[in-house]
Amino acid sequence: MAWLLHSSADKYGLPWHRVINVKGQISLPHGYGYELQKALLEEEGVVFDNNDTVDLKQFGWRPAKSRTGKRNVSR
Repeated sequence: MAWLLHSSADKYGLPWHRVINVKGQISLPHGYGYELQKALLEEEGVVFDNNDTVDLKQFGWRPAKSRTGKRNVSR
């Protein structure tokens, strides 16, 4: 998924660098976008630990709740 977003980013203006895996890690391999993605995230204030993992409780996406109290997520 990250590679698809990365390859379409310029054409569609997608913030591909904000997509990390469920473990809080960058999925792109080193030398193929990994370093760029990490640098872009760090520029936005995202912190990586010594294992290059992001604390998803702190930096993970949380969809906004609607007026009904349900999560506003399209499926």
